[in-house]
Amino acid sequence: MSKVPKWHVKAVYMVFALALVVSLSGAFVAVASPAPSAGAAGEEQINTLRIYGNGSQSAYFPYEDFQAPFAPQSEEAPEKDFIQWNPAFLDHSDDESAGIYGSFYSEIVANEANANEKVHLRQWYVPNYCEPSGIVPADQSAVDSMDIVKEYTYLLLDSDDNNPIAGKPGVTSFVLPISDQDRIPELYPKIGLDDFDADNDGSADIVDLNHIGTVGSAFGPPTASTYAFSPCVPGLVTGTNIKAGTLWMDISIDLTVHIGDEIRFMDHAFTISDFNIVGARSVTGDLSYSGNAEDNTVFPDIIVYQNETLSAGRHKSDVNVEDLTADTAAVGIASPNAPPSQSEAFIAGTSYLRLIKEPWYLQVVGTVGATEANVRVGRLLVQGESFFADGAE
Repeated sequence: MSKVPKWHVKAVYMVFALALVVSLSGAFVAVASPAPSAGAAGEEQINTLRIYGNGSQSAYFPYEDFQAPFAPQSEEAPEKDFIQWNPAFLDHSDDESAGIYGSFYSEIVANEANANEKVHLRQWYVPNYCEPSGIVPADQSAVDSMDIVKEYTYLLLDSDDNNPIAGKPGVTSFVLPISDQDRIPELYPKIGLDDFDADNDGSADIVDLNHIGTVGSAFGPPTASTYAFSPCVPGLVTGTNIKAGTLWMDISIDLTVHIGDEIRFMDHAFTISDFNIVGARSVTGDLSYSGNAEDNTVFPDIIVYQNETLSAGRHKSDVNVEDLTADTAAVGIASPNAPPSQSEAFIAGTSYLRLIKEPWYLQVVGTVGATEANVRVGRLLVQGESFFADGAE
């Protein structure tokens, strides 16, 4: 059985639910628990639970019904046995609920008002799991493996009665694991996205919802600037455009960084090596793709000038730096300060920043000083997309 978690963008909804799948790679079926094992004399009895899988039977991907991740009898639920665990409650008013990060959950906001979150976990077994199961760059081949799937769904709640709430872009921030911190194995022994601290400064980083859009619509990328590929989806081959109307979103975090800092966000890492404060100010660093078990440095000593945007994909050919501050058309806003997904070039389909192919970005958004600089690090996510982090899909 493989030990590779899988992370997917399962759904993007205006009633904001982002589901990620972590797997060690399926009608609701009651799963009986066998009697506790007796163990040796004096040993504590251990309860066990057995989950059965059948071939490639799994959950619907991506979900079309926003209730599917929570409804055990949904037609989109796993077809064989699965466990629906009690959800975790992220309480914005509890100063100690975030453990080592203290009152971090107090930063959860929906529509400029305090909010909470619930994290729902669903678990099942797929004996013949085809990966990557979602949309990926076109150079990946299919791999079949025996996988235990762990699916985490994050749901925003209002702070009054804890009902689901629609978080609007620009005024919503939420908690989501966005970093791989296996640099501290005694604290973070798992692979995949396992932490909230992107730059390892001891403080968790809240995620901002910048934009939710649909492919081919106004204020979004045209279908000609996007493409879809999945070796596990028949007919979804190289050169196929993402279907018009497909949901996507832009998320980011804001950081104050120093020389020597390593930013680990989603599937890329950027290590700060120098600041230039003479003439045109800039940040220099090494860009790495962190989707594999070991990081791959795809572009060393890359320079990003103040107000420029670095975008990146899996390969060196998918790395570019551009100026998105133009604002001459009827649509589009200078970026920064606006997020890059609202820039004139992105909306026109002429930006290097693209869904699936070049979705990760870093912007130098504030003053570059002798000892620190302000940056925005983000990623575009598409409904039905798979991406890799620390060897996990």
